[in-house]
Amino acid sequence: MLNPTYNFEKNQATIDYVRSIAAGNGSLQLEPKFSDVESTGLNKTHNKGVIVDRNKVLISSINWNENSARKNREVGVIIENDAVGEYYTRVFLYDWYNGSLPSIANLT
Repeated sequence: MLNPTYNFEKNQATIDYVRSIAAGNGSLQLEPKFSDVESTGLNKTHNKGVIVDRNKVLISSINWNENSARKNREVGVIIENDAVGEYYTRVFLYDWYNGSLPSIANLT
């Protein structure tokens, strides 16, 4: 899920590229898309993370490009915990379905 607000053309090219990879491999389930920041009530989508099996979560500042990995001082942490994994899964699904799921995120 990419943010359409910044670098629209570059992000659209990334979406097209990932779709071409998925089309070339029938067993690979990839569905890239732009996030709908208006429906979710967010200003922007900025997380660079991965969720695996609802219990392993990568939370990071690492942009997924060569420059970020090789030339920036980035940081990331992997948390293996069912409650944390479920939390981030629900937040992701809320964003994925454009705010149509009840959010569990409460930062207050």
